[in-house]
Amino acid sequence: MTQPDIHSDADVLNTLMHTSIDDLAAQPLIRQLARSGYFEAKAEIARFLDSHEPWLQEDAINCLFYTWGDGREYEDKVTRMAFDDPTTDEDVRRSAIGAISALHENTKDDRILNRLIAVLRNESNDEFLRSAAYGAILYVLGVPARLHPSAAKDMDFERDVDWELIRGLRGRDAID
Repeated sequence: MTQPDIHSDADVLNTLMHTSIDDLAAQPLIRQLARSGYFEAKAEIARFLDSHEPWLQEDAINCLFYTWGDGREYEDKVTRMAFDDPTTDEDVRRSAIGAISALHENTKDDRILNRLIAVLRNESNDEFLRSAAYGAILYVLGVPARLHPSAAKDMDFERDVDWELIRGLRGRDAID
């Protein structure tokens, strides 16, 4: 299916809401609405959090939490995607973990830290997911981004993770 000929953000939203378009045609529309800041589309974009296509779920997370910074009302859904739903794609889980850390930046929220520590410590998790969890822990603790390990390189978990910090968090009523 080809991209519909639409121009205004209101037309784009109307197309998403009332037209049967395929997933490939929906993606650029979501991105257009995200870039333009057309907040009237928030509920429609949030609908894609439940998409069967991981890349549409990621686009919805990116729009709501990063581009717009306005995803708090979807926190429970994204938390389930990050931590509780074993069918969630790994890339979506990473995006969801980042979104949760953005919402809880510098809060030192033990509930979130415990969940992130569990992801970090689980060696069966994908290394990129574990790395995202560590970065998220640092954000929740309020560690400035310039002090985080580089995301551009492969992470050596023994060398790059401050395990003393993690053990100290465990002493704050965190996971065993």
